[in-house]
Amino acid sequence: YGQAFVGDGQNNLIHRRSLSPDGVPFKSERVDQQTEFIRTPDIWFRPVNLMNAPDGTLYCCDMSREVLESIHIPLDVVKHLDLKSGRDNGRIYRIAQPGFKFPGQPHLSTSTTKDLIANLESPHSWWRDTSLRLLHERKDKSAVLPLRKLARESKMPQARLLGLWSLEGFRELDVSTVLVALSDPHPGVRENAIRLAEPYLKSSSEVVGKVATLADDEIARIRFQVAFSLGESDAPEAIAALARIARRDGEDQWIRTAVLSSVAETADKLFIDLIKLPAPGAPATMLGQLVQVVGVRNRPREITATLEAIAMSPSHSNPSVTDQLLSELGSGLKRAGSRLFASDSQSTSGRLLADSRMRAEKAAMTGDGNVDQRVAAIGLLSCFASAETRSLFFELLAVGQPEPMQLAAIRALADDTDASVSHKLIGLLQTFTPEARRIALTSLLTRDEGTLALLEAAARTEVSVADVEPTRRDILLKHKNNSIRELAVKLFGTVGARSRKSIVDEYQAALKLQGISTTGKSIFEKSCAACHQIAGKGYSIGPNLVSPPAREPQALVTHILDPNQFVQPNYLQYIVVDKSGRTFTGLLTAQTPTSITLKKERDELVTILRGDIDEFVSSNKSLMPEGLEKDLSHQAMADLIAYLTEVATTATGDPNAQRDFGTLPGLIETKRD
Repeated sequence: YGQAFVGDGQNNLIHRRSLSPDGVPFKSERVDQQTEFIRTPDIWFRPVNLMNAPDGTLYCCDMSREVLESIHIPLDVVKHLDLKSGRDNGRIYRIAQPGFKFPGQPHLSTSTTKDLIANLESPHSWWRDTSLRLLHERKDKSAVLPLRKLARESKMPQARLLGLWSLEGFRELDVSTVLVALSDPHPGVRENAIRLAEPYLKSSSEVVGKVATLADDEIARIRFQVAFSLGESDAPEAIAALARIARRDGEDQWIRTAVLSSVAETADKLFIDLIKLPAPGAPATMLGQLVQVVGVRNRPREITATLEAIAMSPSHSNPSVTDQLLSELGSGLKRAGSRLFASDSQSTSGRLLADSRMRAEKAAMTGDGNVDQRVAAIGLLSCFASAETRSLFFELLAVGQPEPMQLAAIRALADDTDASVSHKLIGLLQTFTPEARRIALTSLLTRDEGTLALLEAAARTEVSVADVEPTRRDILLKHKNNSIRELAVKLFGTVGARSRKSIVDEYQAALKLQGISTTGKSIFEKSCAACHQIAGKGYSIGPNLVSPPAREPQALVTHILDPNQFVQPNYLQYIVVDKSGRTFTGLLTAQTPTSITLKKERDELVTILRGDIDEFVSSNKSLMPEGLEKDLSHQAMADLIAYLTEVATTATGDPNAQRDFGTLPGLIETKRD
């Protein structure tokens, strides 16, 4: 009880951890010190599943295969293995305490409804779960009264909990039983009772009031569930309860997320309630996320009320706080296809926006100002109408401006749909630093009109597209716009036309060359660091290039030149087109019911609301592009491999690192010479 058992088939063991609450989530600690719950030198022991049995023992399903993780084995080793060895095998173990005696098989199918209800108080979860299922399948209404008694009076919290959910399944859960459960002494029962109370939050003021009082419960998970469930009510006491939770737990990412999930229709009301408090009040993160929701909703009345609340709040005396809130509000508005503006320049909200914009323009243009403050000012200005800020952003692209200012201005201009912006950016490309040019190219390639303008300028040899990321080239070569696709083929060639296998075979010659690691380091930083990290250089987006299976030279040649031969699901590239026609690519790193987040090269993240997505597809390919042979000679490949091998050797202290396939499972206790 209270422990997790984890089958580790690759390492031939079963691990055990104890679980205990740690705020909203749980924390775990190793139970067995300097050993494991089960371990064996039998390398065919592959525990892949565990379950609680009716007799109180633990059953273990052993896959019993010779090779489990073929993708982690170097290619020159795989060819000597039979990956199907053991396919017809399998073992099941019963793990029992000392002195165990088998009590015989259960026969619940013949049990009466009364017996099944009694089983809900069994100490063994199998008996409780199976009895609960059978009660649900039988739908015997005679169970309702005994279940109601069980839910209210059982001394076992698990039984009270199952009684509640059984009544819900029978559609017989009444308000009085819910109110009793909301006052249950066990936090687990109270937590579930809050969920079960949700259907009554629109119809019963008594239930709303009781759930609202649990916003002050000392157990974090109770407040967490309250924050979720009160989204079913728009009663004033529900908003007040969410405000109390926000003030108390706004720094907790779990509870903050729960609160935000409940205010899709009332974010402005909660924000106004929170900002009325004198500092410190609710955390700035919570306030910023609330005004973003207001912005995404883009309801003029709510926006005006929010702006007036900001203008009248105690925090208005601190311009930096005000500007940050306006920036968050503007960010939400931009997602909704709108910008910050005031219909009445003389109103409270109009004066607030005018003052903030004037302050931001001054901060952005002040040469001796703090760079971070200037960048933040540009971010705020990008939330106002493009026609009002466009000329200022182009001023900030002057050669004399610091690079962070140029990058911020380019990102601000990326949201501007005016056709003149693309042509002006293209004309300035040659004056940009490499990083500014990369950001500018990315912004141009986001929209079809910018992409076409760039490729047309390149076709006229007015600009170079050598810096276009390889991941983008493949998309352009297959673009649905005929003009873009034809220009891409003309500029980049038909990458991928040759067989990948023939290219890999051709580069086997590189394995016979003497590589220079210092040259290989430069090649890595130029061609690989955008997605891979080694020795603190680069970004850890793609797989580890110096892990034992990857650093084998022949495998490296294959992975570099034929990156789609072995692609794990978490390294697949996704393509998203939003409703405004912008295209985004990257690895899918996070999903919520309302948004997805892609990770691009150099750890750049982009979050797109699901409501804004027009197309969302997997390319079924790696983020790493094909065609790197165009930039890598045989000698360059040898140099790159020499560098990766040197780093691996330094990391392990083993001069034979490139041939060290790791410690074999089951030999942990064997001394190594």
